[in-house]
Amino acid sequence: MYLDYAQRQARQRKTVTMSQWAEKLDAFLEFNEQELLIHPGKVKAEVAKQIAEERYEEFDEKRRKSEALAADEDDIRQLEQFEKELLEKRSKQSE
Repeated sequence: MYLDYAQRQARQRKTVTMSQWAEKLDAFLEFNEQELLIHPGKVKAEVAKQIAEERYEEFDEKRRKSEALAADEDDIRQLEQFEKELLEKRSKQSE
């Protein structure tokens, strides 16, 4: 929602300073009953990056397995279809 708002502001070519954006973001978060971060945070950037990379690796591994499984299922369907067509062709030839 906030990014939609920011996009509309950009399309309308409204000039907004960084401090104004910060104020608008704070107001948006408060409106949505989200807690504002008033300190630098507890997690260092390096640690956050490491956590993000680990989680992405887990996600990517699951995604690749899912894609491979879907491809295998598709291959099985195609092989079954070829088998069916061959059996039909053989039965017509033997008639």
